Amino acid sequence: MVRAIKENKTLVYIIVTSLLFFVFGILVNRQICQSNDLSRIMVETFSLHNDGNFLIINKSEKELYMYEDFEKVNSYLITIGKKPGNKRKSGDSRTPEGVFIVKSIDNSSNWVYDYPNDTLDPIMGAYGPWFIRLEVPGFNGIGIHGFFHDDALGERASHGCVRLNNEELEDIVNFVKPGMPVIILPGEKDLDINGANL
Repeated sequence: MVRAIKENKTLVYIIVTSLLFFVFGILVNRQICQSNDLSRIMVETFSLHNDGNFLIINKSEKELYMYEDFEKVNSYLITIGKKPGNKRKSGDSRTPEGVFIVKSIDNSSNWVYDYPNDTLDPIMGAYGPWFIRLEVPGFNGIGIHGFFHDDALGERASHGCVRLNNEELEDIVNFVKPGMPVIILPGEKDLDINGANL
């Protein structure tokens, strides 16, 4: 019973945020975010702050956009989940899509990643210096973080998190705060996969 309730909450959240970020994605792609009242209402609805600051992750372009007072001030090349489509279950190597908030900013400089079922040694610093944890209903451990190399920037290569260059991650960490909205927009491949799974 508890599981059914939790799954229904997650489904409702996904449907509502999907509609919102679809509309928001159209507005951003038409570059009218700064002048459109609907986009302001969306960001202010999800933000725990009333400052017009937020991040957009564009899975199509594999870029992260930083918005300050509703104006785009910077963009960064990123790596996203290796499989297209919206996240459905833990371990599916998909980056979630929707409107989320920053839950916490964690020092990950001493974190170690050990690839399952391989012969490689554990990798110290695999998450870079910081892990920006997102509140994603139904999932733990989804976030924006650095990596121990930049070889896959601009590609689909992560296990679902958003990765970027460690130095650029410092810019993001200095900008974000808990409660800030992060909007993850699907690309065309994602929409195709999402539509096929309805």
